[in-house]
Amino acid sequence: MTENQPVAIKTPPETPPGSAEAKKVPPLLTHIQALRAIAVLLVVLYHLWPRRLTGGYVGVDVFFVISGYLMTAHILRGTASGRSIGAGLNDFYIRRIRRILPASLFVLFVITIVTLVAVSRIEWEQYFRGIVAATLYVENWSLAASSTDYLAAGVGASPVQHFWSLSVEEQFYLVWPVLLLVVSACFAARVRQRAVIGLVTLLIAGSLTYSVFSTHADPKFAYFDTLARLWEFGIGGILAVVPWMLVKNKTAAAILAYLGLAAIAASALLYSGATEFPGYAALLPVVGTALVIASGQTSAAWGPQRVMAIRPIQFIGDISYSMYLWHWPMIVLVPVVAGISLSTPVRLGIFVVTVALSWVSKTFLEDPFRRGFLPRRGVGSASTSGAPRQANRRGWPVYLAALGAMTVIVSLAGAGWLSISGQMAQARDLLSATEASTPACFGAEVLDGSSGCGTGGPTLTQVVPDPLVASEDFPYDVCQQRASRSDIINCSFGSDDPSAKSVALIGDSHATQWLPALIGVADQRNWHITTYLMSGCAFAASDSQDKCGQWNSAVRQELAGHHYDAAVVSARGASSLAEESGSSSASLARAWQEVIDQGTTVIAIRDVPQPENAGIHNVPACVFDNSASACSFSEEKAERYDLIPAAAALVPEAKMVDMSRYFCTSGTCDAVIGSVLVYLDGNHMTATYARSLVDPLLGELAPIAVG
Repeated sequence: MTENQPVAIKTPPETPPGSAEAKKVPPLLTHIQALRAIAVLLVVLYHLWPRRLTGGYVGVDVFFVISGYLMTAHILRGTASGRSIGAGLNDFYIRRIRRILPASLFVLFVITIVTLVAVSRIEWEQYFRGIVAATLYVENWSLAASSTDYLAAGVGASPVQHFWSLSVEEQFYLVWPVLLLVVSACFAARVRQRAVIGLVTLLIAGSLTYSVFSTHADPKFAYFDTLARLWEFGIGGILAVVPWMLVKNKTAAAILAYLGLAAIAASALLYSGATEFPGYAALLPVVGTALVIASGQTSAAWGPQRVMAIRPIQFIGDISYSMYLWHWPMIVLVPVVAGISLSTPVRLGIFVVTVALSWVSKTFLEDPFRRGFLPRRGVGSASTSGAPRQANRRGWPVYLAALGAMTVIVSLAGAGWLSISGQMAQARDLLSATEASTPACFGAEVLDGSSGCGTGGPTLTQVVPDPLVASEDFPYDVCQQRASRSDIINCSFGSDDPSAKSVALIGDSHATQWLPALIGVADQRNWHITTYLMSGCAFAASDSQDKCGQWNSAVRQELAGHHYDAAVVSARGASSLAEESGSSSASLARAWQEVIDQGTTVIAIRDVPQPENAGIHNVPACVFDNSASACSFSEEKAERYDLIPAAAALVPEAKMVDMSRYFCTSGTCDAVIGSVLVYLDGNHMTATYARSLVDPLLGELAPIAVG
């Protein structure tokens, strides 16, 4: 994010530091401050209400354009002073350190301490790994490597995940000033501007082309990829390089500002997690931001610039950097530490506290460090006469202070990370061992009275998977299309015998979770299973034109052209399902009926009881921090909102399988059954427990004729 220093119209190099002139607050570029306010509000509101402002993440792109404009302008002003490349870079980096690191490192330090003191150790590896990456400004690559879907981030996200954009900016800061200064030094003054324009144009063209292709190939990776984002900074940079692009005519300025604001608003309202982003889709908010910057801060009386200059908007712009830093840790940590859900009052409270905390941070942390806690000038500072000074030895404390603070945070987070890594390694070994050889009386087997386990109990005393690695016990998500794509992914399992019954498994991740059990069924019943799975998208007949609707249309078309003996369907039962995927019991029923009309048996598996419907949002953390018995929950509450029974009632020909009795007894659902952890989060079953359901599922399917 662009830091919140006042944006000066000009900064005369001859003004001596410490003089009365230097202490005066320079006039602000109010339209830049307003853009900062718009950008941070878009991001914060998106994170608080992602289903309301579905494209609010474009606020980050607004920040990127602003950064490219301001930084390029600053560097080019520095080249006119006649300083050496080394002196120019030193001055630039000292300014960046003073203005960016104090606030960001303090936030990271607070998150580290809160994690050590108040967060379950089950979250330590993810949190501390993220803190280390954020401190070193490589969080974007850490998230890209782990295939994190930022646009689908929810429960379980890292409190420093938002540092990915700061990492992209810092990486840009490391490279772009060097290129600008080198090009400026290598060309004579009469051709220097053309050389810089060529450099910026090359950056924009190359990065945008790469962004379009990489976003289509792998949106999750491209979202965090610095190379796919450089062109956004370049768009801002070109405005600083070519002065005539800044509009002087008041009428034209007003029109451009309105067009730019409309483009930003349209992208924030129309885009969603299903939008392939950045790619060409990022052009709308990026170009919109560029238009607002080009419009300047003065316009016709009917233009938006006067509204953008009002104090409340300017105030949010002033604290935007701190707001960006503080809001996401609050959203993630408040529910974790306080044990509450993100209800509307809690979200409103987080917003209010974030604004207040940001003002405190800006006033008592950012501003003091920027103005006087550390030496302001490094090597090559300009003298009062405008001539370069000799090397100023006072620059080194800034670098040492930054390095020292980063070392403290990395050491604390690294120690926490290492303290849990050995235990996690042992947990992974145990999980692998039980996959290779299933112990007796394991999982759902203890619920079968004929198995002899009723009195003997399980042979393991340790919970498998260990809560520390439960989130990893979901091996078939590779067969599940992400929410941002609409093309079909197929995986095949079971028998390859020509006489095998062909079975399609269709639905969202709550259909995917049944694969470990269905693969065991397929091996015993001579089935060949083909998957049609998409994250957050139930199999339904809806008119939605989003990625889920497009995927459903493609699946229904493919099913019409390929006969299956049976189709196994399942979907998440939740109050928000209709809002998330455009589905309802009626739309599910229509899709099932289409398949039945093609001569295929539809087998609908009722959704598993969901702990989060009963108030337990993270079952592994509950079990790890308490006893398993303390994490039991009400079956009645857990099975609210389930669409499968309602849809089955509308389609009498569909066969519904209800496995609830293997999760709940006497109205109570257990978190651990037969030494097996049943849930990997607040609503998905672990693969280990699913494998223990092979025989019970076979028994439920026995009366159903397939093919």
